[in-house]
Amino acid sequence: QEGEDAPELSVNGIAGALNGYTYQNTSLGLQIGLDENWYIYNASELASLVGQVKDTLNDEDISAMLEQNSISYLFYAQRADGANMNIVLENTGALGILLTGDSYIDLAMPNLEATLSSSGISDVVAEKGSVQFLGEEYPCINITGTIVGMTMYETVIPMVFRNRVACVTIASFNTDARAEILSTYAPLAL
Repeated sequence: QEGEDAPELSVNGIAGALNGYTYQNTSLGLQIGLDENWYIYNASELASLVGQVKDTLNDEDISAMLEQNSISYLFYAQRADGANMNIVLENTGALGILLTGDSYIDLAMPNLEATLSSSGISDVVAEKGSVQFLGEEYPCINITGTIVGMTMYETVIPMVFRNRVACVTIASFNTDARAEILSTYAPLAL
């Protein structure tokens, strides 16, 4: 099912468009081809996600970033089995350093397990790795844990551009479907 506000999903000047079940983002150079088994959030639903995340996490630093509009959702889709994917944009310019995917992960890793645990995920294991994504090898964080009695499998891929990081996150539950979900992403042919 498509979000009601399709096709425009631009957030903070980052252009995204939805055509049926295909999301395209020219700023990130990617497209996501989904089918009718996915519900794609519309612009107003994307805006409400920031508040939901803030209410879930017990992390003052992330809450402050959310309040300062440093973090926003560009895309979110979910299947009936709970599998989901999202792209979250972080304005990292205030850090005053130029990040790479690796340095972003190195900054995130020390507090990641505690942050996820505070949101109700137990048995958290987070490991730095790499993944084939958009025809290239990207650094990533692979995460497993347990939430509401289900095993969670998650991968976070930071895409760095200008003074921003777009984190592509994919997750599935009980069955590791990350490779299948990643296969829906492709480079955007311009």
